[in-house]
Amino acid sequence: MSSKQFKMRCSALGALFTEPRSKSETISATLKTHLNNWYLEKEYGVRTDMTSRYTDKGIQLEDEAIREYNKLFKTNHVKNDEYFEDDFIQGTPDIVSDDEVLDIKCSFSLSSFPALETKCPNKAYDYQLQGYMRLTGKSKAKLVYVLLDTPEDIIVREAKSIMYKEKLPEDFLDILIEEVRESQTYSHIPIEKRIKIFEVARNEEIIKAIDDKVANAREYLKSLK
Repeated sequence: MSSKQFKMRCSALGALFTEPRSKSETISATLKTHLNNWYLEKEYGVRTDMTSRYTDKGIQLEDEAIREYNKLFKTNHVKNDEYFEDDFIQGTPDIVSDDEVLDIKCSFSLSSFPALETKCPNKAYDYQLQGYMRLTGKSKAKLVYVLLDTPEDIIVREAKSIMYKEKLPEDFLDILIEEVRESQTYSHIPIEKRIKIFEVARNEEIIKAIDDKVANAREYLKSLK
């Protein structure tokens, strides 16, 4: 795939908008890393994406998060499977309704759930939603955080990780599993306290800037040998 065909994933638009340290540079070190990985994937035919307990929980609980949102707000949203793209970006929003797009984030733990935040806690997610609004033509977007019980397989994995890190004997595993389960079970908390919504307004300046920034990224990809 040539550099001209490169399209930025909406989920990575935060890297696209990271400013370079030097004014003489057109792209940042963060973006270079992303583009290098993209180039190597295409050159060698091997994906470099890595999964983690955080992404695993989000993937496993996405449908449940949407159901809980629907119950609380009396909506009937369904998971969107439609892929969108234009000449510069691509992506699959979680939910596309008549007038807005929603992105669902399943927080891994209470400490990562933005219960006390008043503004979007992650600028990268703002850019992601700008991309989705551009692709879908929507004028509004919501970033929705949901705090749900951690699945059992991730709890066990977390307990084993602690055990190996602390060099504890196997006898401690059941105790660790119970401790992790207790710390990552939230269903006793009212659901209205476990869903946090941030409204994201459409920003035409950001949306229009995408074209030039992707063009710069393509120029960088041309330089790779």
